[in-house]
Amino acid sequence: MFKQLVLPLIYSEPTDFACVKVTTTNSQAITWLKNWNDRLDVNFVCLVGSQAILFASIWGIENQACHLSNGQRLIEDWYSLIEQKHKSKCYVMTNPEFIEEEEVFLYVINFIKERCFRLLLASVMSTDRWNITLPDLKSRVSTMNVINC
Repeated sequence: MFKQLVLPLIYSEPTDFACVKVTTTNSQAITWLKNWNDRLDVNFVCLVGSQAILFASIWGIENQACHLSNGQRLIEDWYSLIEQKHKSKCYVMTNPEFIEEEEVFLYVINFIKERCFRLLLASVMSTDRWNITLPDLKSRVSTMNVINC
């Protein structure tokens, strides 16, 4: 149950977990990501498609984002996050569809939301195809902003 929108997007209400699926060109996706820093109401974005990891890497470098592991190291990354070892307010995770620690990932999402940080996920696979078993996490992921690129 996604709304199909074309960039640029203009929201009239807070949408940190709004169910928005954006069908766009690569240049529009890049423009949206550059303008994302000016948006205080959207904390999470998931890029989906063949260019997703490339765009996430570029965004991560430009915003000095901290990279979060999708494997066993996510627990270490979580402790670093709560201990505020990184000064960044921007985080990137590639291939989140292979997440091993679902509960920890949910904690990370909640922590980032509470502090109004940014989390950019990048996947070649659409979010509805991720193999998530934890109901709360499945709900969060299903309502994230998705940009096809």
